[in-house]
Amino acid sequence: MRPDSLCGKISAKINKLFCETTDLDEQLRTGHEICDCLENAAAEREIQDLTFVIHDKIQYYLMSTMPDNLQESDTQQLRRLCLEIIQKIPNGDHLRPFARSLLEMLFKLVEVENEDNVLVCVKLIIDIHKFYRPSFSNDVSRFLDFVKEVYSDLRFRANKIFEPRLKLEVPAISDVDLEAEVLNAYTVTSVYTQELKTDGTFMVVSIRIQLTVVGFQYHILPKSGFSLKVMQEIPILVVLMYQLFKQHIHQDVSDFIPLIMDFINLKPTEEQKKNANFCQEVFIDFMAAQVKTLSFLAYVIKIYQDLVELHSVSLVQGMMNLLVNCPPSVTNMRKEFFIAARHILSAQEIRPKFLQVLDELMNEEILIGQGYTIRDALRPLAYSTLADLTHHIRSSLSLSKIARAIDVYGRNMHDHTLPFSIQQMSLRLILNLVECIRQRAVSATSANQGASATNAEDQNNEVFSGTARRLLLQTLNLCVLKAKVVADHYIPALESTWPDECPHDNTLQTNNVASVSSTSSKQSLSNRILSPDELVVLTEYFSYGMRMIDIVQFVSRDGRLYLRSQPSTKSPDERLLIETFALTFAQLNPISFHEIFSCKIHFKGNILNNCEDEDILML
Repeated sequence: MRPDSLCGKISAKINKLFCETTDLDEQLRTGHEICDCLENAAAEREIQDLTFVIHDKIQYYLMSTMPDNLQESDTQQLRRLCLEIIQKIPNGDHLRPFARSLLEMLFKLVEVENEDNVLVCVKLIIDIHKFYRPSFSNDVSRFLDFVKEVYSDLRFRANKIFEPRLKLEVPAISDVDLEAEVLNAYTVTSVYTQELKTDGTFMVVSIRIQLTVVGFQYHILPKSGFSLKVMQEIPILVVLMYQLFKQHIHQDVSDFIPLIMDFINLKPTEEQKKNANFCQEVFIDFMAAQVKTLSFLAYVIKIYQDLVELHSVSLVQGMMNLLVNCPPSVTNMRKEFFIAARHILSAQEIRPKFLQVLDELMNEEILIGQGYTIRDALRPLAYSTLADLTHHIRSSLSLSKIARAIDVYGRNMHDHTLPFSIQQMSLRLILNLVECIRQRAVSATSANQGASATNAEDQNNEVFSGTARRLLLQTLNLCVLKAKVVADHYIPALESTWPDECPHDNTLQTNNVASVSSTSSKQSLSNRILSPDELVVLTEYFSYGMRMIDIVQFVSRDGRLYLRSQPSTKSPDERLLIETFALTFAQLNPISFHEIFSCKIHFKGNILNNCEDEDILML
């Protein structure tokens, strides 16, 4: 390489970096200069030779020196700098001949290095595999064996991980038994000493709201197999390995799944959590690793569905463990949990396993948590995930669980703080549950008529029928309340806002809530004489429904709403809405029909005076 070229200058700096006579500050400064220069060296003709020099020097240094778990040590700073230099080498054909050698070195470092360096190694492994697509090697198998060993040991270390610890204060760093502390370190551990800073002064830190004068502060880095932050990155790397080498590591991943089930069920004891010295940061890092691991399981669940089903009890318990214990302040963690849960619940054979915990999931304090930020950010995602689960297992729900679901999603249907799409989803779920109730009532009636039943069976059928009827009435009442909101608030607001539209535009902007509400009432009615409570609800439905139908006056054109100035040909949606509303009352028992319309005849007359619609006139 020419000495005056950029690659030549970088090569000279590399030699200076690893010169034994260069002091640490100069080495660090030189290393950062190399990183800056490498960003501009991609187009140089001598980049191939420079890559060889960098690869040879750095690999020799990393393999000939031992990892150091003290962040401030000379060795650790230089080893970290070496990995950063590798990270700065531009991707290209000049690096391809060294990709295999680099991967072999990086996989070895993952097993022995400290947390800081392993996180860089993982990123490098991912980048090299994505860019160069190397073939499968035994290094991948050894890495997966290491991962399985780490997860296998976790159940024995869990108690020690959550063990409350006192602040580590010593006169000097030499008084600390680093080897012993590293074996108990799962996150970065601060060591407060009485040593002076480099400028000869002390530092002042805030510890538990009190200002404390201390000396230099050191940091002990956990080993890769103990680090909770490394465990958050391992699932990402395993996913990449599976994408590239699924035929080679299928069995390894299969062995990994039972370990995942054990891992997501680990948690601190109540005594540990109540201890004043309990480390919340360690707990959050541990749960973050659990959620990342659950995301990996969500990725492979359809491939290993039979194996996951064998451990379904542990899976359900583990996911409930994460929901219950997730701190309210960590919104992103719970969001990632729900995204993983949606994928897991998409597995058809896994959904029924959650039937036993459905009541707990419908408890908002468990499902969403108590944090204000979480409630605002995650309620739509949480309730849509739970709605999908409830919808798919609705045929297995008892009446008590159906009642609980109607109560929860009935409140959501009227919650204006939720997006309209979630309100609409809530109503559709309730309608599906209504149909489920109706089918069960029909089946129970048919079974009772088809064979002679005992007195106890007759009594049970009567209780079931009464409960089902009350649920249908509750559902109808929810829909009537929504119709009232549309009639009393939405329509007046629209009428006062939008200008008239020309009579030739027939595009209809139908209110989905109104049309679906009408369908609900139709499905939940009986030909028997209605009870007084049911008559009251249907009477209110008639009053608000007649006014709610005015929603068909609004048409949409060019993305804007307009108030239709004259009657015109009806769209299919408009006709369906009106016909459904009319048929709700047309199928009533004559006595019930008379009860409703006798007290509303004056209201109907006022409507008819201004109505030319044949579907309304049929009433």
